[in-house]
Amino acid sequence: MNKPDIPPHYFIQRKAKKLIKEGRDIILLSVGDPDINTDKRIIDAMYKAALDGHTHYGNIRGIPELRESIADTLNNELNISITSENIILLPGSKTSIFLLTTALLNKDSKIIVMTPTWGVYLYLLDRFHYKYKKLKLKFENNWRPSQEDIEFLKKEDFDSIIIINPSNPTGKVLPKEDIEAVTDIAREKDAYIFADEIYYNLIYDDKPFYSFLNTGYEKAVGIYSFSKAYAMTGFRIGWIVANQEIINQLSKVMTLLFTNVPDFIQYAALKALSLKDIVEKNREIFKNRTRMMESGLMQLGFKFHRVEGAFYIFIKTPENYRDSFQFANDLLDKAGVAVAPGTAFGDYPNYFRVVTSVSEDKIDRAINRISSYLNK
Repeated sequence: MNKPDIPPHYFIQRKAKKLIKEGRDIILLSVGDPDINTDKRIIDAMYKAALDGHTHYGNIRGIPELRESIADTLNNELNISITSENIILLPGSKTSIFLLTTALLNKDSKIIVMTPTWGVYLYLLDRFHYKYKKLKLKFENNWRPSQEDIEFLKKEDFDSIIIINPSNPTGKVLPKEDIEAVTDIAREKDAYIFADEIYYNLIYDDKPFYSFLNTGYEKAVGIYSFSKAYAMTGFRIGWIVANQEIINQLSKVMTLLFTNVPDFIQYAALKALSLKDIVEKNREIFKNRTRMMESGLMQLGFKFHRVEGAFYIFIKTPENYRDSFQFANDLLDKAGVAVAPGTAFGDYPNYFRVVTSVSEDKIDRAINRISSYLNK
């Protein structure tokens, strides 16, 4: 069937929601919106801030209290040393690559994207006609860069590299040696590293996390969000960490496009950072749901790597399907389960992604429906 001109997982999600409006019982495993309500204490803080008059134009980079709290949190959790001057708030982390490429690159810049990656990044680069190449990681190497991949990077001329770690969609957490190998190459080429690390606080089984910011490379940029760990997807608030020169450049673009993240939402985020129990609770919930989904999929014979962080599983499509987009459409139409085709994350037509942040009941029903569909 014809491929959509929007990210394939968005196409599946829209089609699924249309079927729901028509009365179909559809289980959504296609988009990473946690099936957890935002903690009331966060909402109360936002409401109070609005009542207190924080509804006007604000600081382009974000309110000082929030930036200071973010700096303290990351210094403690990532063992780095930053200040509020290294931080700018964004209207959701989705805007990060747009801001970074607009502020720091030009249309002649050469970009490397490590895939599988979140498909929106690829569509954005295509939409604005940036020149990029994909560094395609493989299932057989446990979604880690191989020596061949490292040699490819050494030979390539590039101005920036985009990496998601922990990975959406594979759930892989890159080890320290991979981070340092990539950073050494970027440093040699004086290239930026745009590191999407929004799942850094959703890592399971005491798996260690080494941030690109830990390398001390001055052109390493960290991208973060309140959406997932705090179950605040609808608040649209994230942030970037970088050296002050980069933050200054990003501020100029923010001035032209967004002015600032609404202050009352920033006060909600400030409250969220003070509630450490939320992340710990949500991490345990997501871990249990992920392991439950993994167990069900293994019993059905699917092949994938155990998830180390985030709440996604990247799975080999059944052998009788050569096209995961067709598989996702069939699964939606015939089984009432929405999943994301692998082509949403790069050139992976033989894979699909499921989200594990939904309730245990939905996971159980989804596994049963997929089982029945496969048996037919």
